[in-house]
Amino acid sequence: MSDDLIYTNIFIYLFDESVPEKQLTAEQIVHDAIKKKRSAISF
Repeated sequence: MSDDLIYTNIFIYLFDESVPEKQLTAEQIVHDAIKKKRSAISF
């Protein structure tokens, strides 16, 4: 079971440079998820 569920829109924000605040937040979320090694992607 995972601790965090990451929605696919977070990955869209990683590459969307039109809203830098969302891009930065998405980077932090994905970075933390990889670091914890206990996350899942919702699709």
